[in-house]
Amino acid sequence: MILERLASSDRWATRGRILADDGVTVLVPATLEPSPPDLPAGTYPARLYASPHFGYPVYRLYDVPGHDAIELHKGNLPKDTHGCVLLGGVFGLVYDESGQNPEPGILQSAYTFRTFMEGMQGAPEFSLTVRPIPEAPDAV
Repeated sequence: MILERLASSDRWATRGRILADDGVTVLVPATLEPSPPDLPAGTYPARLYASPHFGYPVYRLYDVPGHDAIELHKGNLPKDTHGCVLLGGVFGLVYDESGQNPEPGILQSAYTFRTFMEGMQGAPEFSLTVRPIPEAPDAV
C-alpha cells in the first residue's frame, strides 16, 4: 500500500490518501497527519495490533525512526492524530456538538476505518510506502 501525501499546512495538518500497490486504486480517500508529519517518507511494516490507547485493533507502523507508536486509526481533526494517521472518507468541515465552530478535518472516519479493517480481512501485516509531498513546479 502507498500513503500518498497531497498537501501540508504548517497551521493545519498534512492531507493524503492510501492507494493500493498499483498506485492508482484508492483504498482510503482521505488521510490526516500532524503537520509536519511524524512519519518520514519510506517503507514500513504495518502489523495488526491491539491498541491499548483506543481499545480496538489498529495497524501499527514499525521501524519508524524516532517513533514507536504510529497507528492507523479513526478521528476527525488534527488534534485527534496523536502523531498517527487518521483514515477518512472525505476532507471537509467538522463542527462541534453545538453545530458551530467549524474546523477543517476529515469526515466519515469511523465508517472508512471500519471498511478498511474489514477489507484487510485480519491480515496480520502489510507494507506501507509513505511518499513525500510532491514538490510544486517552479513558476514560469
